[in-house]
Amino acid sequence: MQVAFSQGEQFIGQTLGPYKLESLIGQGQWNAVYQAQQQTHSRSVLLTLFFLPETYSASARKRFIDRLYREGAMLVKLDHPHILPLLDVGDHDGYTYAVTPLIPGTSLAQVLHHQGYFSPEQALEVVKPLMEALNYAHGTGVTHGAISAANVLFDADKQIRLARFGFNRLGSIQGIEMALSPYPHLLSITSTPLPGIEYFAPEVIQGALANPLADIYATGLLLFELLTGELPFKKVNSLDDVQQRVQFDVPAPSSIRPAISPHIDLVIQQATQRDPAQRIQTADQLARAFEKALYTPTPHSTLQPDQPAVAQNNDGTLDWVNQELPMQTAGAASAAFAEGITASSIKTPRMQQTAKPAKSRRRVLALLATGGVASAAVLGLGSVGMAYVFRSQPSPSSPTANVKNPTATAPAVSTPEPTKVVKKDVTPTPQTNPQAQPTTAPLQVTQTAAPTPPPAPAATGTVIGSTSMAINTAANFTNPADRDASILIHLPDGNFVAYETACTHKRVPVYYDSGSHTLVCPAHGAIFDPAQGGAAIRGPATRALSTVTIHINADGTITTG
Repeated sequence: MQVAFSQGEQFIGQTLGPYKLESLIGQGQWNAVYQAQQQTHSRSVLLTLFFLPETYSASARKRFIDRLYREGAMLVKLDHPHILPLLDVGDHDGYTYAVTPLIPGTSLAQVLHHQGYFSPEQALEVVKPLMEALNYAHGTGVTHGAISAANVLFDADKQIRLARFGFNRLGSIQGIEMALSPYPHLLSITSTPLPGIEYFAPEVIQGALANPLADIYATGLLLFELLTGELPFKKVNSLDDVQQRVQFDVPAPSSIRPAISPHIDLVIQQATQRDPAQRIQTADQLARAFEKALYTPTPHSTLQPDQPAVAQNNDGTLDWVNQELPMQTAGAASAAFAEGITASSIKTPRMQQTAKPAKSRRRVLALLATGGVASAAVLGLGSVGMAYVFRSQPSPSSPTANVKNPTATAPAVSTPEPTKVVKKDVTPTPQTNPQAQPTTAPLQVTQTAAPTPPPAPAATGTVIGSTSMAINTAANFTNPADRDASILIHLPDGNFVAYETACTHKRVPVYYDSGSHTLVCPAHGAIFDPAQGGAAIRGPATRALSTVTIHINADGTITTG
């Protein structure tokens, strides 16, 4: 049954229990979502009103209401910083509803759509808080049952929230009404496929109830999707397609993105075993295994003398669950993220970078926060259930000047003398930057007849990065002069530049595209050249981006202010 729009609108202004429905946000096949005022707490919330099919018998409706209260009693008890809470469930005059917070934010699916795919470091930023949420929920006896990119939210503070716990159990037709299908366990109460069916574990597809190991499988598919930009199996067009999928193993992510480490391939393989007994068994183990795989050297990287090798099982496979993560590497990554530096700027003995480094989570989130425009994303049973909006971003202030990197190894542009390239073994010198790693292989060094530049002054201002940052990558930071979002870029020619990220057309945050070496506005297609002072090279923007003054210091730090 498709709910008519007028049916959704007719409830605006009405009161269900303590909730006054103020505006209709969206609706699906059997529900509608409203912004409501909870009069007992004087706060705005989101209320999902369920419309059961008219063909349902009175006993079927009672079974649904009983399930709503039974499931709701467990879900409202979930209290974790990475779980979007269910505040209340109820029924009024024959209508049932569920209440969730009204929070600013956007979904992981939207971020992934804009970004294409994530680097392994960014995927780790997502999976760790998700696994914390699942560990907590599984410990209380609650299974999510519908993990997908659409159900992972970033709130206004860029914190990850896992939404729709247990909603597939609530919305399943099985146990409520007879279904004219051989697969009732895969259908909603409107006889349509349950949301997130593409992520279902094989045993769930075959009729078993979702349990924590099904959540592990779904998370493995989510990691595959983050790293490659796509799910491993073809789009589901029918329930027969879903049934056929259980015969196939999940392929290696490196079959799509060859730069992905074989260690990461192995973790995803272990998380998505068709036999639940052969999977990684807990969410905590999955998070630790992925982190260890990320920071473990591959055959293409160099193992440092003080770094322990990864333990192996008797069959020669790597023991990701029980092996300890090298503390020096893990600590460096944690410290870098704490200071707002992306993990791609940390020189650790790990896999090679992908051909097109992904943008940081903070940068991608900023892409969607369109200045002055309120946007809504709606999730839930059918297609509507919970909604969340994101707020506009502050506008940038006046521009300041950029500086070039005096220590870049690219040919100097300030002197007409010819240059020559020689092979030379470089002995590493001690550095005060804890992220820098000694160079262990011969380097190409550019020598010129130009005078040696004067030593850089002592570090001053706020540290926003380091010279160990990989070429043709970018990192977000906050400009301390005006608190506006900004971006540091290590250009392909070796120079460093920084700009405030607000597009000069509509203040939409831009992002760095490493393929074209430009800054791009995702909203209207404006393009800026970071190597030419942030000049607008394609409209609708006409003015250059606001620059941020940066300093390259002798100790390898990059500062501003």
